[in-house]
Amino acid sequence: MNGFPPYPIDATYRRPLGWLRLGGRAARLALRSSSGRPARLLPAFSQAVQLLGREGFQSGEIRRLELLEPMRGDVPIPALSRRAMERIAEALNPAEARAKLRDKMLFQRVCEAQSLPAPRVVGLFRGDRTGWLTDDSRPAGPEAWRRFLERDGPDELVVKPVVGSYGRGVRVVFRVSEDGFRDATGAALDAAGLVESMTALGREHGCMVQERVRGHEELARLSGTTHLQTTRIYTLLDRDGEPHLLQAFFKLIAGRNFVDNFAWGTTGNFIALPSLADGVFGPGLAPNRRGNLRPIPCHPDTGARIEGFTVPDWQAIRDLALRAARAFAPLRLIGWDIAPTDSGPVLIEGNWNPDPPNFGGGMGRVLADLRRLA
Repeated sequence: MNGFPPYPIDATYRRPLGWLRLGGRAARLALRSSSGRPARLLPAFSQAVQLLGREGFQSGEIRRLELLEPMRGDVPIPALSRRAMERIAEALNPAEARAKLRDKMLFQRVCEAQSLPAPRVVGLFRGDRTGWLTDDSRPAGPEAWRRFLERDGPDELVVKPVVGSYGRGVRVVFRVSEDGFRDATGAALDAAGLVESMTALGREHGCMVQERVRGHEELARLSGTTHLQTTRIYTLLDRDGEPHLLQAFFKLIAGRNFVDNFAWGTTGNFIALPSLADGVFGPGLAPNRRGNLRPIPCHPDTGARIEGFTVPDWQAIRDLALRAARAFAPLRLIGWDIAPTDSGPVLIEGNWNPDPPNFGGGMGRVLADLRRLA
């Protein structure tokens, strides 16, 4: 495949003003990295031009990953930019197959057809009568949904946009009375109000309603929450169609969050890196004030020690990721979110264009595996 950096200078920088922009960004990064020391300034500037112009990094990525601190000279960069990862994913994942992961309803149908464990779908909600409920094949509009929620709906629900990512728009809802609900933020609403919020959430593509799945009790003891915390595990189908595990990290919830999205720590959540072999955690990783990841030994809410914790049912998680990789061919590079639960691992979603796993210095091995197998 030809999706690997370094690339030609990005088109953004090829015109005269683009060269000035590139030089200005590189100079700012170099000054920060070198602390103004002349002996380091020119090498840092040259490396910054390479990272920005040919490797596809944004300035924020370079600072967060500390790619200029210390200078690495001619040593291959042990990180991959978001743009470079996207190019690799585009080369490996046919455009016509991506909807199987992008559209959560299509994803659910593949899981059902391939007997992959996933949360049970209650129905598809749209603001007209084209939605449906699993207990009734007839079209279900807002009024049918309101009656269902009042009389027959599960006591705990998850509502999410059919098309979306990074946990945006996800709402966890609990029944507190016959017609009363509250969500994970504490907001109270009745069935009609819940339908109204679903109408707004699914305005473009609709929203999927699922029964809520609780996280494994061992993870609840570690983090102090029953909300789902997932392993992001990367799989690759090689040239012969055989699946391989590339890398994994675990997203741990902190504070009052109810979604485990990490977003480089901006959510308040953090991550840990399980061994691919046995699922044993190294230390937790969270950003410091400069945005650089630093180890944290214990969970900030519970005080439970992170390093040495073993992800429950790790072998079953590995097996599920490999099964899912085969089931979603011809997509070849996928980042899966798999949740350990008391009844076994559950496949939450797959990402055809996942963020690069630039954590813990393991990206060099991931890149080597990609070049060898892809």
